[in-house]
Amino acid sequence: HIFVTNQGNHVAVNKCKISSSLFQGTRIEGTGGDAYNCIISNSVILRNGDDGIFCRGLDAQKGSTVEDGYANAIITNNIVSHSAGYGIHCKGQSNTAQLYSDNDPSRFNQGVASPRIENNLITANGSGGIRCNAEGFFMGFWGYGYAKGISEPLIQKNLIYGNLKAGIEVQGSTPDIFTLLLSTLMILTPEIYNNPFWNNAGIDLKIKADCDSTGFKIINNIFAQSDTCIFK
Repeated sequence: HIFVTNQGNHVAVNKCKISSSLFQGTRIEGTGGDAYNCIISNSVILRNGDDGIFCRGLDAQKGSTVEDGYANAIITNNIVSHSAGYGIHCKGQSNTAQLYSDNDPSRFNQGVASPRIENNLITANGSGGIRCNAEGFFMGFWGYGYAKGISEPLIQKNLIYGNLKAGIEVQGSTPDIFTLLLSTLMILTPEIYNNPFWNNAGIDLKIKADCDSTGFKIINNIFAQSDTCIFK
């Protein structure tokens, strides 16, 4: 198990075998700080009890203030297989709302996950191949407390096959009474290029975004022996 967090900038994991962890095989997390330009490359990551690779940007309370969290990783040329969770999971999450009486959107707290995922073989993972999701949070009365989750990965040139559920799943909020409020606080803008999908047991590409998802780019992907693609 490898865990990089906060100011763990420019950390390189190269030519490693990471297996049989009870939790994620590798976790990169900016929690109330930055985890920038970490590289996971040329490694074999398999048979872990949760996700093979987990990348999360998460805001956090630091004393009387709330700090944004950013996670930016380069994940390339790895074999990610046979983990119980997702092969690769990218999450922009914000749980801690800061109260602003001026209701200025530029001051919303945010968790941002923006990895570059390319040239990986992702196969036989229990929950699916790749998941990208964003979670925001609302607190206060009629717009005085906000937090924003942003998931904006670049996913390209990966071979995604034989996963037990979706090849790639992109998801925003879960609809509830606060959907109209929360939808502006979660932003999904994945770019998905040149990935061949083959023989995933579930849906090859599942998009379910009850949020701002106008920036999707899905170009030149190949679907072989596909079940279906779903956009909701």
